[in-house]
Amino acid sequence: MSSNIKANGVAIIGAGLGGTALALALHRQSIPCRIFEARSANSDMLSSGVTLTPNGCRVLDELGILSRLEDKSYICQYTATKDADDKTVRKIRIASDDPDGYPCYRLYRLALLKEMKAALAERKVPIFYDLKFENIISDTPEGVAFRVGDRTEHAAIVIGSDGIHSNLRRHITDLVPVYTNLLCVYGHIPTESVEWPDQDFAAGCTILGKPGSLFMVPELADGSDLMVGTQFTYPEADRKGWEALASDPASLSALMRKDYDQWHDTAKRAIDELCKRPESILCWPFYAMPKLPSWSSSSGNVIMIGDAAHAMPASSGQGVNQALEDAFSLAKVLSYEWNGEAWPAALNTWQSWRQDKIDKIHEMMRATNMMRSSEAERAKLLQTVDKDQARKNDMKWLYSLDLDTLEAKLADQRKLERSRVAEGTVSKPVLLAMMVALGSTYREQASAALKKDLENICIENIQACILVGNNFFGEGNADAESLYFGLASRMTQILKLGVCNDADDGVTREVKRRIFWTCFIIDTWASGGSNLSRQFKWQTTLPRAPMDEYVFHHMKSGDPDIPHSQWKPGLWGYMVSLVEIYTEIQNFHQDLAETVEWDESLIDESVQRLENKLIAFEDAIGPNLIFSKENLASFVDSGLGRVFVAFHLGYHHYYTLLFYHYLDRRRPQTKNSKKYSESCKTHAKIVCEVLKASREVPGAEAVYNIVGHVTIVSSSVLLHTFMFGDTHELEDARVRLESNLESLVQLQRYWPSVERMISRLVVFQKTCINSMSMESYRFDKWMVKFLIAHALALEDKVDSGWPSPLAEALYGDVQIERGLITQAMIADIQNFNGG
Repeated sequence: MSSNIKANGVAIIGAGLGGTALALALHRQSIPCRIFEARSANSDMLSSGVTLTPNGCRVLDELGILSRLEDKSYICQYTATKDADDKTVRKIRIASDDPDGYPCYRLYRLALLKEMKAALAERKVPIFYDLKFENIISDTPEGVAFRVGDRTEHAAIVIGSDGIHSNLRRHITDLVPVYTNLLCVYGHIPTESVEWPDQDFAAGCTILGKPGSLFMVPELADGSDLMVGTQFTYPEADRKGWEALASDPASLSALMRKDYDQWHDTAKRAIDELCKRPESILCWPFYAMPKLPSWSSSSGNVIMIGDAAHAMPASSGQGVNQALEDAFSLAKVLSYEWNGEAWPAALNTWQSWRQDKIDKIHEMMRATNMMRSSEAERAKLLQTVDKDQARKNDMKWLYSLDLDTLEAKLADQRKLERSRVAEGTVSKPVLLAMMVALGSTYREQASAALKKDLENICIENIQACILVGNNFFGEGNADAESLYFGLASRMTQILKLGVCNDADDGVTREVKRRIFWTCFIIDTWASGGSNLSRQFKWQTTLPRAPMDEYVFHHMKSGDPDIPHSQWKPGLWGYMVSLVEIYTEIQNFHQDLAETVEWDESLIDESVQRLENKLIAFEDAIGPNLIFSKENLASFVDSGLGRVFVAFHLGYHHYYTLLFYHYLDRRRPQTKNSKKYSESCKTHAKIVCEVLKASREVPGAEAVYNIVGHVTIVSSSVLLHTFMFGDTHELEDARVRLESNLESLVQLQRYWPSVERMISRLVVFQKTCINSMSMESYRFDKWMVKFLIAHALALEDKVDSGWPSPLAEALYGDVQIERGLITQAMIADIQNFNGG
């Protein structure tokens, strides 16, 4: 550990299970620490239990706590799943398979917390009660000053373990917990009060019923006290609303008895017993934290763990266990000696390692929530899930602490810190910006290094600006993205990278051309995305488009440039040609939005002109560049699979945009209306196929940020088809929309800004539902913003259209029902990070 930590110690905010575990883990590493708790010492209440799976048990064993819990815990090896006939349909092992592994413990939260606090008292680790954390006063590499109650305290590091509604989190992020649309209602009954068909029920099981699932688990060592609960979709309330519900036994009892007649006899008996004690029924609205870019401040000296960093609903069964893993592993990281510059990077390495497991738990929890849903929803799930995969129960990844991987990553981190830019031949801003995958601290370091050298107008700083701008966009900071992209474009123009220099060799010329066209393409997308003026204009003289990638990759330094007679474009070269057409489509959309009275024949002529350009482009590229499994495999083999996928995502996205306004069947029909509407749907489907291939084919991945926007536009067409299309189109639209949503879930793992893109789809879907009696697809500024201005937040549409006399005949309850289905599908991925 550093001398600063030895001298000033670690301050922990929150004396719950995560905070007390962290204090015990730090004490184990001889790191001085103290805890500050807002509540009084005797305020802990008996509410419900916690499940300690083998990973949590391992941590508690290392901390000397597990042996103190045996007489307070129900210890088990398996949990069962029952059907409505009381038959066991699945039995899952929830204990470790290792001979020296751990079973599963279930006990009251209060019993566990009392043992943790008793152990801290024995080790003389202080807890200061009635001191609420107020704010961070200063946060520097030298340490942290903070206010608790009316006191100012100092520490080398402050760690927040203050729960899902963390006050400390405000210092690190503005993001707040998101409601998952699920409410759990539960309570406790004497196990013997119900005559169970067999012992599996009393030992802990889940009953799959028609309206949903009833889950139960013993809370005491002798199994005499049984927690019984269910979960279901429920509208969000504010804090007062939740408090009012929690204090209303009659309402909670009514919720517990919801769809009572649809349950079978065994479930009814358990519900009856619970409702005999309405005053003891509790509720738990499931909230979750969106995936955060960082769990720490830029100095690395203010950190969050547990629910403060990655809160997950109780249906995960892992909230406490993951807080224990956070605490134990973070204490290990803190025990090493890190210099000031290396510490934030080490912290980000730790977070990245932890996030990998958190992501897997969210996937597991999503399946759990689906299996706890109604019989109809479960049936849908089983249609889309590989049954052999569904039967697998390999939980080694969950039950292992995997500390060896952490050790290896930290060792690599130390090597990297010692060797980076050792020879001074690599641009420091470029290197740091390329390392952002290891954590957001590298983006901050890259930005700082770039700012110091910003007046040095050179190719390396253009590259750094592009990388840093992309990283800001991925974090959701569109203004900073625009600023750095603008700097890259301006430097490109100042250096005249588009003008051939006779003194340059072939490699240098091609690098300059590629940087020029990269900035040109970025300027087209980013300017439209932020609704700003472009810096590049089409000129009569422009540099040659990028050459064939295979030829370029085999050029050596000093080689002459490829002569025009031997030059042929590569995939990037074709993308340049497409961007010119995309610019015209952007302008066309803007003109539509600004035009009050539409001339349908003139619109058709403009669309046909642009369509002809796209058709001519397709004729020019030939059959070897058309999207197909065979062509994709060929490009993957040559190492260009990702570029091939990027090319086709752009190409078919532009087609979709061009025909988008023909989706609305209430617009005046022209001779091409139906054809263009079908073409829009066709290209949106191809985008879906390309995305699916990118997920399934190694070497064809598409995980860069703007793919999120392309996916959203394609999904909006599929969503519109599902809501307003003909019956024969529905199933295909639903399956493809679900496929697109898988891509968004994938992208969420890398880019926090994808959450905002998903929100745009939510607004679009809401607009479809709310505007069925209006000309909602008229191309106004709102629609252009949805299609092109991807970097901007999308507000709810204030419909300025006019009522359509055909609307009532065309759309009605069927469309509203379809809208609710799509709403649930989108909500599912919105809740992915939290279940």
